Amino acid sequence: MNNYFEFTLDTHNYGGVYVKFNIGLFANGDWANPTSNVYVNTRADSGSFTVYQTSPAPTYPAASKGGWVTGLVAKAASTGANTTTFRFGVDGGGKDAAIVQLDDIIFYGCRRPAPPTITKSFSPNPMLWAAPPR
Repeated sequence: MNNYFEFTLDTHNYGGVYVKFNIGLFANGDWANPTSNVYVNTRADSGSFTVYQTSPAPTYPAASKGGWVTGLVAKAASTGANTTTFRFGVDGGGKDAAIVQLDDIIFYGCRRPAPPTITKSFSPNPMLWAAPPR
């Protein structure tokens, strides 16, 4: 994919990251072509991107020329310890004037809880022990 939108998120404290978005496929794109559509790829930290997977997936409404497809959701294949990148690739069937609009992008996920901490205290501080009298 030579044409794409890319977003990199700080996910050092998140697991299971998703993106919800709307997409408009307009003007001159060959959007009905089975090999032409929108693709969502992810990568954890600086690793490789996942293999391009067509979005909408079979459970999504089909993307078609001249309108908006709303409420699409993609999940990161894996969440990076530092960053997670979402790449929205587009292919209008080789048509130079194919126009794609991406709107209402919402990233969300599950925050990892902070690890527990243990503290100790003494009263009085410091505690002094004397040997018992004999």
